[in-house]
Order: sequence, then structure tokens, then C-alpha cells
Amino acid sequence: VNGGVWRPATLRKIEPGKVPAGRRIISEATSARMRQLMRLIVTHGTGSKADAPGYRVGGKTGTAEVPGRGGYQRNKNVSTFAAAFPMDAPRYVVLVMLDSPIGNAQSAGQSTAGWTAAPVVNRVVMRTGAMLGVVPDERRDVDVSDLTPLLWHAEAKGKPAVAAALGTGVDE
Repeated sequence: VNGGVWRPATLRKIEPGKVPAGRRIISEATSARMRQLMRLIVTHGTGSKADAPGYRVGGKTGTAEVPGRGGYQRNKNVSTFAAAFPMDAPRYVVLVMLDSPIGNAQSAGQSTAGWTAAPVVNRVVMRTGAMLGVVPDERRDVDVSDLTPLLWHAEAKGKPAVAAALGTGVDE
């Protein structure tokens, strides 16, 4: 999401002008499109519970069944939500991975990432965003106007809004 440049990961604060050298792995245009798609996953797809007003969160849900004896265990999964914010100028990444989450009343009994991991991202961003220097701004966002005509909304059939062009909503 940073314009297509791979840089070594670090947990240390990097001073301005001293960013580690990196190498281009995807084009700037592809990176910009990925930011749009990840933002749409939060605004219109399975990651909607990660939305933190003003922080412009983008991300991707992932739910996988846990392997066990004789195959996968259908009653256990690993739910993951990988997010970045603010998507119009990404600075931070949040990764939430839950091993065998249990559905409850807040998740409507669901244990998939959109219902379990995405809300954790919301709480982390809401509590830490301002401390990290990201000022919430409801007037700014990623321009997704060229993609919104491609969205398919299935509310009429009782299903959540699905960003069909993104391939979201199938497993969640």
C-alpha cells in the first residue's frame, strides 16, 4: 500500500529522511488500485466492522478452517484481518489473527474474520490513531468513484452488501 516499494520491516521509529532503502515490487498504479480495493472491502465488503470514522481504514478479511485429523475441522477456524490506515496516505498496519474465535451475540453467532477480527482492528485504530498522529478527518477518503459502479449490492436477497468485483463475501 506504500506505492509498491518493499522495505525491511522494523519496530523502531524511523526519522524523516532516513527511510531504509527498498526496491520496487509492484507499480505505483497497482499499489494505488490495491488501496482502493482494500478501502472498498471496509466500506462495502466483509470488513465493514473495521471502519473507524475519519481514519480511512482499508484491509482484507481471511477465514480458514483449522486442519485436524482426517481433514479440516469445520467448527474451528483462524480469522484474520490485515489493515492499513489512513488509506489515502498509509502510515500504519494492523494485523489481527484470532485462533478459533467463538461466535457470540455481538457477532450474530458468526466466527468469521469480518465478524471477529475486523471489530478488533476498529478498536485498535480508534484508540491509537490519534496517539500515532493520525488526525481523524471525515472529509478525506480514498477516491473509489471509478470502482463503485462495479459494486453489486445484494440487500434485496437479505445478504450484506458485497463487492463482487473484489471477490469478497463468498466465505464470510
